[in-house]
Amino acid sequence: MNLTKLTTILLILASINLSAQSEKHLNEEIQSSEYKPGKIVTLKDTIKCFIMDRENDYYFNNNVKYKLQISDSKSLKIKSRDILHLELDGNDPFDRLPYGPLSYLMVKLVDGDVKLYETAIDGFDDYGTYSNGGMNTTNNPNLDRFFLVRESLIIKVSRRMSSADIKKIFPDNNEFLKQFEKMDFQQFLKNIKELVINYNNSIKNKGNENK
Repeated sequence: MNLTKLTTILLILASINLSAQSEKHLNEEIQSSEYKPGKIVTLKDTIKCFIMDRENDYYFNNNVKYKLQISDSKSLKIKSRDILHLELDGNDPFDRLPYGPLSYLMVKLVDGDVKLYETAIDGFDDYGTYSNGGMNTTNNPNLDRFFLVRESLIIKVSRRMSSADIKKIFPDNNEFLKQFEKMDFQQFLKNIKELVINYNNSIKNKGNENK
């Protein structure tokens, strides 16, 4: 074999090896991009890690995948029911809240004096179970999947909510309470996040005025 042919073969082999390494590196980058820095809290541990980034309903009822280091080739798993708190960069945090005889992992949509949570499980009844046994698979907002929390008080947002429930959660501002009482349930659901944010801001502003 002359020198020219040998050189050509070596160049071809080097090109194939470089291509394979580039493809492997690309696959690793794609895989790593699915994981974001975060924190998982259980009864026993606080795990700072990299958590698989998915739609919110993934975290409610699945084995959540995570890596201790982003470069790890294999991921670890934790059952959703064992998670008390989960943080993922760029996402709303998750907390486990009691409701009825059970507890549920929920997304904290609004923080403040009044907190607003949402779960992907729909159709809760007054005993903490859910009627259809499944996950919310529609975009219909008319579902019992929002929860209002003030200190230790947790109230499910539903048509069964009474004025007394509203006054327990929003007790500090009579004018603001009137706005809630004038709305029908569909309006309330449609605007619930904005309403809770505005309420918390009104309490904050009132506190600043009294200083």
